[in-house]
Amino acid sequence: MAGKSRPMAEEDLRAFDPIPFPAIGPGVTFNANFCRNPMCPNFGPAPDRDSYAERYRIDAYSDFLADKRYVCRVCGMSSRLLSNRSLRAAHAWFKRQSIPYKACGNPGCANEGVNVFQHWDRYRYDSARDAHKVRCRRRPQWTKCRSATYLGAALNLAGNLDEPGELERRMVWLFQHVRGGVTVSNVLGVFGVGDQRLTGDHYAAVLRNVANRIRDYQSYRNADIMAPGYPDRLDALFRAANEGAAPEDAAPKVSDNPFNGTAALQTDAMLVPIGPATSSYSGRERQVPVLVTALRLHKPASLFVLAVHPCAVFRDGDAMPGNPGAALADAMRPVAERRFDHLLHYGTDHGENALSGEKSSYLGGKALLMREEYAELAHFMVLKEQVLKEQEVEEPARGFARVTLTMDGKLSAYRSAAAVFAREIRTPCDGDAEGRRVEIALVQTVQTVRAGQRAGRQPPWDAQLRKVARDWREKTPEGLDGPDPEAKAKARLFRRVMRSARKDEGSWAWPRRRRERELLGVLWLSQGPDREWPPRSETVKALLRYTSLQRVNTAIQMLRRHATYLERPEVRAGGGAKYVLAARNIELLSCQAWLAWFTVNYGRFVEGTGGKRPADLVGVEHDVGPVAFEVAGRETLRLGWRAAEEMTERLSDG
Repeated sequence: MAGKSRPMAEEDLRAFDPIPFPAIGPGVTFNANFCRNPMCPNFGPAPDRDSYAERYRIDAYSDFLADKRYVCRVCGMSSRLLSNRSLRAAHAWFKRQSIPYKACGNPGCANEGVNVFQHWDRYRYDSARDAHKVRCRRRPQWTKCRSATYLGAALNLAGNLDEPGELERRMVWLFQHVRGGVTVSNVLGVFGVGDQRLTGDHYAAVLRNVANRIRDYQSYRNADIMAPGYPDRLDALFRAANEGAAPEDAAPKVSDNPFNGTAALQTDAMLVPIGPATSSYSGRERQVPVLVTALRLHKPASLFVLAVHPCAVFRDGDAMPGNPGAALADAMRPVAERRFDHLLHYGTDHGENALSGEKSSYLGGKALLMREEYAELAHFMVLKEQVLKEQEVEEPARGFARVTLTMDGKLSAYRSAAAVFAREIRTPCDGDAEGRRVEIALVQTVQTVRAGQRAGRQPPWDAQLRKVARDWREKTPEGLDGPDPEAKAKARLFRRVMRSARKDEGSWAWPRRRRERELLGVLWLSQGPDREWPPRSETVKALLRYTSLQRVNTAIQMLRRHATYLERPEVRAGGGAKYVLAARNIELLSCQAWLAWFTVNYGRFVEGTGGKRPADLVGVEHDVGPVAFEVAGRETLRLGWRAAEEMTERLSDG
């Protein structure tokens, strides 16, 4: 239960200070603590620290150690007070899974956290003989730094595999059969070892190395999306993929994302169970969220998966608290000073289990779960870097001018997206006064018809939009054009809609489409107080028309088909040890998710395109011939200083 509300103290205000995020770029700062209600005057960052003190009050949770929530004084929306320092660590962890990332780790260096691959001008290669060791450049305005930064990692698996091509052959075999979910004994058999000298640990080592190389390859290719001039290639790709189409379909339309300059993103999370409950530990089971965002192609119909982020951290060193004592000590610090607030560990699991005295933790293992608030924020921060063109950078063109984002009805995910895109969902588009640079829609499905009953005829789409507009006007006391200097009515209306999101009878902004026994509710959330509903924008209309749970879930289902971990049946046919049970190992679970990601983008052919893959359609496929299972030629990619120099050139501002 929440404690007594009070004004913010100095230690609370420090959590509202923007801090540097060098992983995004030198000089970039960010603060995640502000009202997430787009209808509220307090939405978005405040101009200074005193403004934060005026906008919010603090609720302390005495049962939750030093945990606190801040409450907006206008609309009443409450959010957990986050550590921007911990968010920075979560963002860097996710970024290295989506965009090549390596930085100087010297706390005294101006390059600390600044990505080598995006800012090569700050680094130099150590020697021509070692392509994987770099040092900071010596500049008068920078701290002199002699520490070496190592890029990439050696495969280190060919010690006793001297026959030419043997390692590659086994890697290809392994990748094919990991997807098929074969037993550990069968996998070990490919190494020609019939006794116990080769164990499941060797199998795990191979899987880690294959997955890491493949992840590095696809993240390296994904960087092409961020390069100057990338949008100019899309029109030609669209026409090539739709060769022979009718004249009226020969040019991209509003719905043909991304070919019309709009990145249509679809986000969802799949939950993977780990650590099944036992008779002695009934409350042990946890779910690992795996955040997935895909770029939707309308024609040809396909999806290109941009990011797959398992919400866990699994490396040694400073990424984790060293022991339960260190974790507890960190959790008791003021929020602004916490390093590990984004991780779940003893003393910081504040769910129902913690209240009932059942603490659960994975501290001491090779992985810790991430808090969903931090994971969702970091996920959308990485996506923003990948797809959204900065307004200040006009020539040469980079990224997309607009983003439409559809997600399943998880309200915390929406709040995180709103925080990351706060400026853009208030920024009008050139040539489209009713549209914004970022539009967000949430999708809910409500069960309203009993089995055996007919759902009835689907109402016309335009009639649904008119009803929503009427509901909006009726629920806004003075109307959109009336005086509303404090905007409290609209801000509180938004909160009421959020609270009723899962009721059979939703309130404002619920276009409903009948699908057999279900009603699909599309809850429009990026509205803002300065335009009518629905906005008169063709892009917004296209977003609503193509928003559905089926579309959001498609990318998830494709990944599941290629990753047995993400299905993880409790029992499989046949005897013997099953590798699928190693889903308890979060690191290996993540590796298989990345392998599935690679297959969806580079190994799946899109119907009706003459053998093209999604990576071809969005112009990020490397010209090395068909993929199929030619993993050997790709997994050997090891990013060194030449790759960093090349990528920096592609991502430079010119």
